[in-house]
Amino acid sequence: MGCGNGRNTRFMEGLGYRVTPVDMVGDFGKCFVLGHDPIPKGPYNIILANYVLMFLNERERVQVTRQIQKVAARTCIIVIEMYHAKDAHDYDLDEIVERFYVKGWSKVRKSKDRCVLTRG
Repeated sequence: MGCGNGRNTRFMEGLGYRVTPVDMVGDFGKCFVLGHDPIPKGPYNIILANYVLMFLNERERVQVTRQIQKVAARTCIIVIEMYHAKDAHDYDLDEIVERFYVKGWSKVRKSKDRCVLTRG
């Protein structure tokens, strides 16, 4: 999620992974309204939310975290990266991460604006 210019997508495809790029705008990823439209069906073994969740309001972030949990494989890694951009909504990464704890996820690594979660 949050494809930008497609750098990460092309890198992962080059390693042989099947990738489903999704983005809110632009024409590299599958365009859809993040937080409203359903994330394409999984299951996904790795989910990268690359500098996109901070542009969603709280209600939309709740919706997206629910969708992520639905499309994640039984064994999955989630990487969340965020930053306080001038046009971003306020966020608390700890609150976002806590939504996953009740569903059996564990925190592997966390810094100020990045977190890695795993399940399985």
